[in-house]
Amino acid sequence: MPRIRQYADRDALKDLRGEIEAQGCRYGFKSQKALAEPMGVAQTTMGNWLRNPDLISLGDMRTMVKRLKLDPVIVLKALGYTAADIKKLGGNNSDRS
Repeated sequence: MPRIRQYADRDALKDLRGEIEAQGCRYGFKSQKALAEPMGVAQTTMGNWLRNPDLISLGDMRTMVKRLKLDPVIVLKALGYTAADIKKLGGNNSDRS
């Protein structure tokens, strides 16, 4: 079911948060503190990022993508790309909403 356009940004950030938490658990980072340590940030910073993923800087996002192997499609959507844009870029999971 397609998402309403006005909620697309909010939902993309929510999806990014879920991806960060899921990948963190998958790699054994079961708490904010455990997730923050390999990123080199404080637990409170990680908590802020999980509550508001739009606060994550590009450099920190790059590190997070490397360490947690986040789904590029979810990251691109959080950055404002549409499914059509991602498909043009060659994203293989662009059918996700």
